[in-house]
Amino acid sequence: MKGNGSTAVALRIAGLFVLFGVLWILFSDHIVMLVGEVPAALNRLQTIKGVFFVLASGALLFLFARREVGRRLELERSLVTEAQESFSRLERLVAVSGQGLWEYFPGSDRFRPTRSFRGMLGYPAEEEDIPGEPLEDWLLLSHPDDRGRARSFLRAVTAEEAGGKRLMHSAYDREGRLRWFASAGIGVPASGVSPAHVLGLSMDMTDWKASEEKLERSRALLRATVESVGDGILVVDGEHSPLLSNRRFRLIWGFPVEEETLPPLESRKERYKQRLSDADAFLESVDALYTAEREDEEGYDLLHFHDGRVFEWYSVPFRVGRETAGRVWTFRDLTDREQALVELQQSVEEKEALLREVHHRVKNNLQVVSSLLHLQMDTLNEGAAREALMESRNRVKSMSLVHERLYRSQRLSSINVPEYLKALERHIRTSYEARSGNIKTMVEGGPVELDVDSAISAGLLVTELLSNAFKHAFPDGRSGTVCVRVTAEGQSEVVLSVEDDGIGLPPGFDVEQTETLGLKMVTLLARQLNGSLDVEGPPGVRYTVRIPVGDRARTLQGLSPRRSGREQARGEQR
Repeated sequence: MKGNGSTAVALRIAGLFVLFGVLWILFSDHIVMLVGEVPAALNRLQTIKGVFFVLASGALLFLFARREVGRRLELERSLVTEAQESFSRLERLVAVSGQGLWEYFPGSDRFRPTRSFRGMLGYPAEEEDIPGEPLEDWLLLSHPDDRGRARSFLRAVTAEEAGGKRLMHSAYDREGRLRWFASAGIGVPASGVSPAHVLGLSMDMTDWKASEEKLERSRALLRATVESVGDGILVVDGEHSPLLSNRRFRLIWGFPVEEETLPPLESRKERYKQRLSDADAFLESVDALYTAEREDEEGYDLLHFHDGRVFEWYSVPFRVGRETAGRVWTFRDLTDREQALVELQQSVEEKEALLREVHHRVKNNLQVVSSLLHLQMDTLNEGAAREALMESRNRVKSMSLVHERLYRSQRLSSINVPEYLKALERHIRTSYEARSGNIKTMVEGGPVELDVDSAISAGLLVTELLSNAFKHAFPDGRSGTVCVRVTAEGQSEVVLSVEDDGIGLPPGFDVEQTETLGLKMVTLLARQLNGSLDVEGPPGVRYTVRIPVGDRARTLQGLSPRRSGREQARGEQR
């Protein structure tokens, strides 16, 4: 097949050469015979020689032409084969990368998709490239809004217009699903004139488009969220350049509300200085949070504006991967809250002053009652009546001491029990001075507090037990020890005990069956406290009352209220 092609071309060349050569010889010889006197025999001989020469030259030309034409045809075939193989390799490579090749022939307005391009649209991949098809058939697959743009794109590529060589468009696949493509094309010229055809490449961008739309939705949601909060929000990168701000932030600092672009850091600092009374402290905190030592820390403090407004600022870093990429700043208006706190504090102080005055007056009234009882005692000689008045006076004094300590204390809701019992013990010991000369008294206990009602009941109970010990535990001037002890067991129970090493209780004594007023009061007060009363002895006697108080009993170490994370951060910064 290859030889037949070159032979046919060589024969045509040699045949034309022989034909024109023979015609020229015959014509020239005829002209010579007409104008000259050359013998006919000689003329025929010259004609025969010329014909043979032309035939010999034609044969040589045939052989030479056949060889050269064969070489050229072989070269063309190899070039075509190589081009086809290169295009096939290119198509396979493009297909592997998820892209598709296509060709457009503007002369015939035909569109030739390759297997890879058809595969992207879900059409069967042929063993061989399918022939070209009318462009309009393929444009029907495009979204109606993109058909005109696609044709304009092909025209622009054909005309070699730089602006028309790339196109983002959409088309329907075989299942009717809309898919997005990014296409680019280049004109392939023919002999230096307008492109004979356009070679194009398309990439499936459907997933990218979906991700872009999802990202756009996320941005819109973020923007709506940021704009919906009442705080001013500013997001900056690691170089203080603003990435995002809401209207509230721009309104707080007086920037144009409708312009999302903020000025650079230095201009913003000037605005801070113009509006803040503590601008230097704020700017120092800002600079400190951008140092390498504190770039991962949170920040918090208050801002005081010249116009009296009070804001809370809070800053937290955000990370991209392993690197700190910037910070989010929030500014919350606390002006109303601060004003409310001031008013509340004033109200509390007024009520505390009023409550202290109430305790002071109650203490004074009880002191008057105690003084009246003392005056009445002075009119009586030693005996049961005087003893009863003294016990009543001690009871009144125990209540008066509670109100006195509340009046002098910073806390109006609870009493420091050990300190209260020490003052109570001193008073009762003074009341029984004639009998307590050889008696040693002690008050022991940890830092326990009780509410006012429980403290009054506990004070009356201790008063009765101390009075009972001074009167009965050490007859005939005996010496001994009386110990009052109070401890808190956890946060739910206070243990109060009064013990002495005196003569103890008589055999068979039952505190629940006693007829004496003092011990009856001890039993009633223990019940009033919802506590249990235990009596132990001999030797001596110990009265133990367990008072379930729950939150009413607190150690002094646990009285400080917990601070929030922001308040702790604020304290650490200051």
